[in-house]
Amino acid sequence: MCDYESGLVYQINNGDSIFAKIDLTTVIFSCFTILINPVALCLTFQVAINAHLLSILIMLEITSEILVAISQIANKLCPYFMATSQMWLNVLACYMWTSEFLISLFNSFCRQNILGMVIERCFNIYYPNTDLLRFPKTVGGLFCFSLTYNLISNLHLVISVELNSNGQCQVISEAIIEDTHKLDLIVLRNISLVMIDILPFVLVTVVCILVILSRQKHKRKNSIFINQQSDGTKSIQRQLDLLVLVWCSLGVIINAVDIFLDICDVYKECKFIFEVTHVTLELIRSIVFVMRSLTLFTILSPMRSEILKYLKIFSKYTQFCKNKT
Repeated sequence: MCDYESGLVYQINNGDSIFAKIDLTTVIFSCFTILINPVALCLTFQVAINAHLLSILIMLEITSEILVAISQIANKLCPYFMATSQMWLNVLACYMWTSEFLISLFNSFCRQNILGMVIERCFNIYYPNTDLLRFPKTVGGLFCFSLTYNLISNLHLVISVELNSNGQCQVISEAIIEDTHKLDLIVLRNISLVMIDILPFVLVTVVCILVILSRQKHKRKNSIFINQQSDGTKSIQRQLDLLVLVWCSLGVIINAVDIFLDICDVYKECKFIFEVTHVTLELIRSIVFVMRSLTLFTILSPMRSEILKYLKIFSKYTQFCKNKT
């Protein structure tokens, strides 16, 4: 069913393209994400970090990154599917897979989770005693809105491909389509550029700056409340602030490259730059996902203690096995 001649394995075996080498590196880092993130997900579920909504957002982000990594690997190995006798399968494979709609949708979820983390930290500064999960309708409504927003903002990818008379999926070439349809593509791409990249980039950057400034401003103002907290609680809150800021900084870098990539996609004069930026962005994204998982273990002391505990158990078990043999 898969068209292996368009996949990464065939390209590596039958050529020496720099794009294939970059894609191979991307696959390797994506494999690290798939191996590390389930461990991070289990530990986040076990460890209490005194921020319930943030814990949920972290777990959602870890899950979204796993989905992105799996999609990236599968898309590199099999970007196109052969036509089958089942038309519904051809339609799904073309419009959901070959168009990269699913990958883009999972990436949008990652941006949504990061933005939610920053807003939660900002809310925590002004209302430290309030848990946002006390307002389930509001939180649920925001998640439904963001889901709809992500679906709409990625719809331009669906019309970038089509099924030919043989049921084979093909990317629409702008050279052979009508001017009216070409105008629709350009309009949708520009709307997508604003909705997917520019707006989240501006929001995350502004809220990040707000978090930093507000934390400094409220440090003295809330000194009475802070002194009533235990040292452990204060330390965890600082670690959470640092973790979110690090994750957001990495996300802003990806978002900036995304903006440049989509601009190149709109204006086809820079096609080669678009291809280079596209494969480089996927590599950067896979590296960032691994870095986020590692920072989760290094910044949060409860996570660090938990992983060290399991490492000690594993070390004792291996030592026991060696002595037994």
